[in-house]
Amino acid sequence: SRVHYSDGTVLSGRLSGIVAGVVSLRSDLAPQPITAKIEGMARLSLHEAAAPDAPAEVALDELDSMLAGNATLHGRLEGTGDKLLRWRLPGALTPVPLVKRADMEIRRLARSDLEASPALFFLKDGNVLGAKLESVTADEVRLKSDVAEMGSLKPDQLNAIHFNSRKTVAHGFGDPGWQIVKGTEIDVERKGDDRIVIKGNGSFGHSTILAGDEVRFTMSAPSFWGALQVQLFAGDLEAHVKTPQLHLIFSGTDFWAVLETGENNSRSSEQLRNLTTKSIDVRLSFTEDTIQVTANEIPLMTAQVDPAMRKGPGLIFAPSAMWGNPSRDVEVSAFAINARPDFVQTPSVSEEAKRVALTIPRFKRSTPPTHVLLAPNGDVLRGRIEGATDSAIKFTSGLETMDVPMDRVAAAVWLDEPKRADKDASKAVKEPSTDDEFAKAIATHWLTLQDGSRLGVKVDKFMPDRIIAWSPSLGTVEVPNDRLASLKLAAPAPSAAMVAYGGWQPEFAPEPVLPETGGQSSPLLNKPAPDFALPLLGGGQFQLSAEKGKVIVLDFWATWCGPCVASMPEQLKAIAGLDPAKVKFIAVNQGEPEPVVQKFLQARGWQMTVALDSQQAIGAKYGVEGIPHCVVIGPDGNVVWTSTGYVPGESEKMAAMIRKLITVQ
Repeated sequence: SRVHYSDGTVLSGRLSGIVAGVVSLRSDLAPQPITAKIEGMARLSLHEAAAPDAPAEVALDELDSMLAGNATLHGRLEGTGDKLLRWRLPGALTPVPLVKRADMEIRRLARSDLEASPALFFLKDGNVLGAKLESVTADEVRLKSDVAEMGSLKPDQLNAIHFNSRKTVAHGFGDPGWQIVKGTEIDVERKGDDRIVIKGNGSFGHSTILAGDEVRFTMSAPSFWGALQVQLFAGDLEAHVKTPQLHLIFSGTDFWAVLETGENNSRSSEQLRNLTTKSIDVRLSFTEDTIQVTANEIPLMTAQVDPAMRKGPGLIFAPSAMWGNPSRDVEVSAFAINARPDFVQTPSVSEEAKRVALTIPRFKRSTPPTHVLLAPNGDVLRGRIEGATDSAIKFTSGLETMDVPMDRVAAAVWLDEPKRADKDASKAVKEPSTDDEFAKAIATHWLTLQDGSRLGVKVDKFMPDRIIAWSPSLGTVEVPNDRLASLKLAAPAPSAAMVAYGGWQPEFAPEPVLPETGGQSSPLLNKPAPDFALPLLGGGQFQLSAEKGKVIVLDFWATWCGPCVASMPEQLKAIAGLDPAKVKFIAVNQGEPEPVVQKFLQARGWQMTVALDSQQAIGAKYGVEGIPHCVVIGPDGNVVWTSTGYVPGESEKMAAMIRKLITVQ
């Protein structure tokens, strides 16, 4: 037998007894039994010599595992043709029925030899089905599944269809997406593709690297003192949005972990003690709502995480300060990402891109978009699916209808009914669907398949080779045992993919306020103006954040816009009467080539600073739906005025408001 302790100590011998919290072992090396306390023990291994003709034992990592509470039991899930779950322990002659527990989960060995499903269909009732897309019409989505008899879905049953289920396995820091987030190359020293040294002011991250559910790396503290902060599930590396932060702390010869998840912090219940090495092998394992931290193969903690805190697949390494002390240099090496076969990597869509896609312009009220297409890089295209096959999606966006090749689409999302911005969102609580309530009421088991399918079903029979079940939305379901990844007796938390593809509800843009009321029609009013940088006509660049302390007037316009041309002389005249040291006017041209703008200004003799918003990305960021559109930003960086359209005399009202601003300043 062997007794393993958390500090790495291992005692070997023949187990003679466990009495009053003390383990006794006999060894040929000692005349008396060796005694040790159970306190601090990590595990007890029992070994018995096998008979000469006994078959070879199956390794534990090749068996199924059953988890219940803090216990794990290895064996095999077996069916005998009835509704009972049965479990065969290694060496057992027959399987035994299991007592049902809500926290019970059975995990099967991951299979890397199975082909991934061409697509995953995310249903509103919580089911996720792997299948092949055959066609899409306005009334029906046809598919072919290997496990469900159902061959079609109504559009209102779908949240999304996920394509391109490519698995990512990353090793080292050679991927070009790794970047210095804070500091310079002095603060983050790269030693080849396998090792980095991060100093006190540095941080190093990747915006899309978490394409898996397990992270491994080695942390080293050269002086036995130091701490590493690992920010997980970041959306934008520079957005400073709160996501889970793990602190790995090396304090002398001890090592432990602290997880920050908002208001509550979790400290590891276990820690490594009496260490003699400066390097720790760390493994982070993720489920939909938990993070497990393991160090040197010893579990330190398992902590709950709100799925809503997952903002994206980004990760950032940085030194962490301990108890107010200065942070110390820390080294990270042997980085690797691994993924279970059923892991689903969704495209990383920024909050800003999603907000813009879900804000419906006023002129689209009668024909709002019904779908969005998501590209693997996170780009979003809003419009309507006219049809689809397994090779392309016919999609209408604006006035253009196009065939989008399937290999360029990561997911197609079905939008919910739009809501009006002027309604009280707190009262607009969506009632749960009847199918969802019914499915949860009748489901007896929740099956996760190797291809990422998640099925809530009523099991009819556990057969020797498959599970036969039924679902109200999927009909009869037959899952071969080798396709099963896990089985639960209670509904699991929504996966990160289910959260990402749910809740896409458009909102109509607010009705404009008439200009004479002050033009206050933008949701940006009295909020910090989004920062941006744009090239200037004739050379140079305009950076909004560099102008803080001044009043900035942004006039979004184009040469072909009649109202823009009519309003611009009044704008220039009004601005000319203001102190140029305190007020700056920027004419933000929307989507036109530089020569066109240059020729236009020369013909009219206008002298003004023009920024070129060639992709109209800044216009979208500022909610520009029609031009001319004017935005005034105060000295504190907040938006204080917006107006759309041309009304004679409006420019002078704006100038009067600006005079009050700079007088107060």
